[in-house]
Amino acid sequence: MKNIIVLPIFLFVSAFSFGQLEVNKIEIKTTDIEEFNELDWEWMKDILTTYANKELTLVLTYDNTEKHSKVKIDHFEMSFQLTYDAFETDKERIKTQLKKLILLEKKYREGLN
Repeated sequence: MKNIIVLPIFLFVSAFSFGQLEVNKIEIKTTDIEEFNELDWEWMKDILTTYANKELTLVLTYDNTEKHSKVKIDHFEMSFQLTYDAFETDKERIKTQLKKLILLEKKYREGLN
């Protein structure tokens, strides 16, 4: 996962009180759409376990840096609300959406060859 940027430590912090940080957003950015297949879902679930009664925003951003083609997925940003109780359902929904985008990007690439 050479191109993926994960911001686990410098997450957007919504509150700092009594010496505790409260995480409310995780942003993951990549220039290689295939890297979304390698998301660390257990890590995200661990974070939700810590904040079991809170909602966590997951933002996935893709920037296509390929300049050779005019037909491609150029950029997208998807935002999801995750909760501990619905995590498995949310995870499967997100994975399904990502698979569709990855397949579409592959079709664009194959159509150009």
